[in-house]
Amino acid sequence: GVIWVVLGTILFSSKAIMVKFMYQLGIGSLELQTLRMLFVLPFYLAILLWSLKRTGLGSLTKKELLFCVAAGIACYHVASYLDLLGLQYISAGLERIILFCYPAIAILFSKWFLKEKPNRKIWLALALSYMGILVFFYADLSFGGEHIVWGSFLVFVASIFTAWYMVANQRFSRQIGSQRFVSIGMISAATSLLIHSFVV
Repeated sequence: GVIWVVLGTILFSSKAIMVKFMYQLGIGSLELQTLRMLFVLPFYLAILLWSLKRTGLGSLTKKELLFCVAAGIACYHVASYLDLLGLQYISAGLERIILFCYPAIAILFSKWFLKEKPNRKIWLALALSYMGILVFFYADLSFGGEHIVWGSFLVFVASIFTAWYMVANQRFSRQIGSQRFVSIGMISAATSLLIHSFVV
């Protein structure tokens, strides 16, 4: 499990650099996200159909299904879009640092909604992390750049939505499996994003 999380983190961290490269080619935030969703949508549809064929949807109620849909849209549509917008104003390094606030926010959400109490070591790790974020932000601020505060704010809001998704993932993956939860979330986000793109 740890190996998969580390591998996912490495891939997740490389995204900002790729996005910055795409911006240099003249691709906008919405266009980039639309291309991304068009690419992944068939894969997640196939995974969901395969998973449902094997074991069904389980004991998921309509209310819980709507919560999974909302969590997917919050993370993969809203958070991703805000993150891409923020990257137009700040460096890839600062964007990753701010976005990786989401574990700390997820811990707070878990405490409030799942009644899980973090221990002292976690609080110490969070404090050290935020000190690092402040140092990194100050360094970027000293180098200049227009709208750095606005860009940082957009990415921070994205981290809040990402944290909410992570807590929902923890809650519902145990019930219906991670494949089905992620597939439902991605298909929902792809649908809402493509509607957004079409309207724009």
